[in-house]
Amino acid sequence: MRKFLFLLIAAAVAISTPTFAQLTRLHNAPRGGDEIIKQRVDYKDPGRSGENVIWDFGQLFSIDPEYNLSYYDIQPVDDSTYLALRDTIPAAELLQGDLMAGVEHHTAYWLRMVEDTIISLGHENPVVLMKHNPPLLSMPFPFGYGQETEREYRSSGFYSSREPVVTEGNIHLKADAFGKMVLPSGDTLDHVLRIKSLQTIADADTTRSDSIPRLKMFTEYFRWFVKGYRYPVFETTRVFDVSDIDTIEIFGTAFFFPPLEHLYLEQDSANMAVLDSLWNIGIGIGYGGEGNEGGEEGDEGDDPPGNINLKYNYFPNPVAETLYVEYYFEATTTVTITLFDMNGLPVRILNKGALQWGLYQDEIECGTLAAGSYILMLNVGDVVETGVIMKK
Repeated sequence: MRKFLFLLIAAAVAISTPTFAQLTRLHNAPRGGDEIIKQRVDYKDPGRSGENVIWDFGQLFSIDPEYNLSYYDIQPVDDSTYLALRDTIPAAELLQGDLMAGVEHHTAYWLRMVEDTIISLGHENPVVLMKHNPPLLSMPFPFGYGQETEREYRSSGFYSSREPVVTEGNIHLKADAFGKMVLPSGDTLDHVLRIKSLQTIADADTTRSDSIPRLKMFTEYFRWFVKGYRYPVFETTRVFDVSDIDTIEIFGTAFFFPPLEHLYLEQDSANMAVLDSLWNIGIGIGYGGEGNEGGEEGDEGDDPPGNINLKYNYFPNPVAETLYVEYYFEATTTVTITLFDMNGLPVRILNKGALQWGLYQDEIECGTLAAGSYILMLNVGDVVETGVIMKK
């Protein structure tokens, strides 16, 4: 049985065929003059990586309805010089639009395009001035599913104009998932690509006494991009404090960028051409389960599309108490969810019977399971998907 489970996982990986187009400079590089509205919403675990993921953010509530993010091209101070973070950059090193600032909550983030890669030179606000040298990687182009890259950086500056701050670390980017998304507005989006960023931050001030605890943190940052939109439509951030003993989550937050508030699209001919070629926004996925007879996608009485077209997600992983399994399919069929131990023995079975098409969520109680690895198997009609679950 154990060999069977291993072969099943290997086969699922081998037959994968990603279809999402990569992010490109033409369609996804920020532009001076663009303004984006974002809403802070409840945090939700981003779930698994991989292909054919369903992300259901449809039931998240707004915490702060309006944040503004604006991009500005930096103008030269004279014919030969640009000024960024109080440093000068020769104009000969830049093309039009290569240097800009993104402004959010009284903080300016200085960005520069270098050989089809966006780098961050630093940020400043009334309290903090930080410069990155080497700079902080923001986004390389082109960047598609499965690609990843990593760079080191170093930051130095001042807090309250007096207290010196020096940190260093690395940032790792990976286009780790693609699939379908349900937005807090209830709209559904296809052609979704997720970018995962992991940034380590460590105190690098060599003048500080060894008796003073040194800062060590990392940030986990996810952004969801949709074909036809220059900027993300959703993002989540979690910050962790790292010590020799434990890793503790400090906070987590999420932001929703409503598609109808991407007003820059009126002047974005490259993305408008993409949107004109897609029927990208649906009117909503119906939720299955008790009290709901399945999902009518479209007008009431519509028949299901017919193909299973399975998309699924599970979280959290590692899990301590409850594992959530979300799945979406487009044909009336039978569903079974099974959790196996590494000896191939089933430890949890959810036999859902025949379900109408739509979006479903189920819970698997894991609190009484021993710590270790398990195999999750999702059977939807003739389609079988598996994943490795870690129990804390």
